[in-house]
Amino acid sequence: SGNWLNGATWDPSDDANLMTEVADNIYEITFENVDASFGYSIKFAANGSWTVNWGGEAGNDTEPGVTYDALYDGKDINLSVDEDGATVKAQLDLSNFDFDTKTGAKYTITITYPEEKGKLYGDLNGDGEVTIDDATLLQKGLVKMTTLSDDANVIGDVNGDGRLSIMDVTFIQRYIGGNSADAYGYKNLTGKVAIPEN
Repeated sequence: SGNWLNGATWDPSDDANLMTEVADNIYEITFENVDASFGYSIKFAANGSWTVNWGGEAGNDTEPGVTYDALYDGKDINLSVDEDGATVKAQLDLSNFDFDTKTGAKYTITITYPEEKGKLYGDLNGDGEVTIDDATLLQKGLVKMTTLSDDANVIGDVNGDGRLSIMDVTFIQRYIGGNSADAYGYKNLTGKVAIPEN
């Protein structure tokens, strides 16, 4: 799409599509905030035109993070982006390219996704980590010494049984002590997000 290619679709002479030399004969370009789609294609061109270019094999989808042979005058390189907001980095390595045989070029496409942000299971006080203070707050909520927020009522269910109980307090304590989630059943307390941020 035009927006994905910095608003300059398939125009190798447009400054928005210029690659940066990050090492001798290794070039990169990064696209930010890419929407999810299974239909993206990319190709590498030199000197602002399609006269000298590199692509991939016909019909093959690129696996992110895998290095492939960049074929001289090859086909479009196809890739899929699974989530909105992705960062796509394309690298062309010409350090071993032989212009006589037109071989030796490599390319790698990496895709990174935004980190899922939100409130973690077990973090009842919202300070970003699970500590003994959270276990104490849950204990106080269970015996009605304090009123837990709506969020805390979700976040406190660390064993995922759909209710708050002294077992959730125990699991938070065991988690803090470094015990195995597999052994003790606090299945939600493994970095999962309880309530995503909007």
